[in-house]
Amino acid sequence: MRNFTPLFAIFTMALGAVQPALAAPDSSFVYVMTNNTGSNSVIAFKPGNDGSLTMAGTYKTGGKGIAGDIDDQHSLRVSGDWVFAANPGSNDITVFKKESKGLKKMGQYPSGGMNPVSIAVYGNKLAVANQAISSGTPNISTFNIGMDGSLKPTGNALVSFMAGAGPADVDFSPNGKMLAVSYGYQAAATSMVATYAVDGEGMLSKASEAPAFGPVGLSWNLNGNRIYVSTFRNASILTFGVAEDGKLTAMQTLNDTETAACWTCVNAAGDRLYVANFVSNSVSTYSLDKAGDAKFISAAKRPNVSGNDTKDVALSADGKFLYVLGSTSKRIDTFKVGMDGTLTFLSSTKSMMGEDNWKGLAIH
Repeated sequence: MRNFTPLFAIFTMALGAVQPALAAPDSSFVYVMTNNTGSNSVIAFKPGNDGSLTMAGTYKTGGKGIAGDIDDQHSLRVSGDWVFAANPGSNDITVFKKESKGLKKMGQYPSGGMNPVSIAVYGNKLAVANQAISSGTPNISTFNIGMDGSLKPTGNALVSFMAGAGPADVDFSPNGKMLAVSYGYQAAATSMVATYAVDGEGMLSKASEAPAFGPVGLSWNLNGNRIYVSTFRNASILTFGVAEDGKLTAMQTLNDTETAACWTCVNAAGDRLYVANFVSNSVSTYSLDKAGDAKFISAAKRPNVSGNDTKDVALSADGKFLYVLGSTSKRIDTFKVGMDGTLTFLSSTKSMMGEDNWKGLAIH
């Protein structure tokens, strides 16, 4: 899955066009990053009533993307009025503020390491996974978010990993007291999921870890006592029980009909889990019962896709639509979510030209 063949960034005229104004900041928008190696940008799309997306603006981060396919989830995060974008090629985080005319860049801050690929936010706390793909020491750095969106490092809250076994995803628990991390790529000896206790200052201390062969994305259930981890190599989904002290207990190993599970999200009701499959270019739907156990329901294919293309997934605020990122095709697909959680393909944005690998998908 990890291919670091250099790519030469090519932007279309559409990406370089004058930015049209967005609607009021409480309106819904879907964001994605171009991951352009010369100049990374966030593209905003406006959803229609039928779930279709219309391009609404392009906003330069001031940072750089990175060539090749990267194992990560949550490289783009929305929290309140803020949009946080990880620039893996320039080792920094760009902060935008949502305004009536679109996104306003508020600042650009060092990520505390090499190749930031995942961001977690809870309240005024932010954690970033620095994967250090080819050099440096992989780590997780934590920050306090200022009233103006500025990022201030949290003391010596650095958590380091072995070279070549960096983190792919970070995600705070629903109450913000735990940070879940997937790391180690696809080697059996190094690939893990871990929990870290988070104190009032944002400092991290490891609570537990467990093997997870080939983990990429992860999601919490609404109660904060289960984690669902995608595994690219060994299985489709692993579920772990999480005690109040963060101790992990392996609960389920689930396989489905698809190939290379990588990206995950849980719906607002907490009764469905969606998993994007990188190789089979599909999305799997799982039901979640009250205890947190997952059960495979079905898989929906993305049409007219070639190669390994399917990445991040995100649900609309009302839960009626699921958006799926095509990284190399540079498009976003819209699926309708049925009453039983199953998916029906509706439409796609027009594929963009160029050699970027889009990454990150976030909605507000």
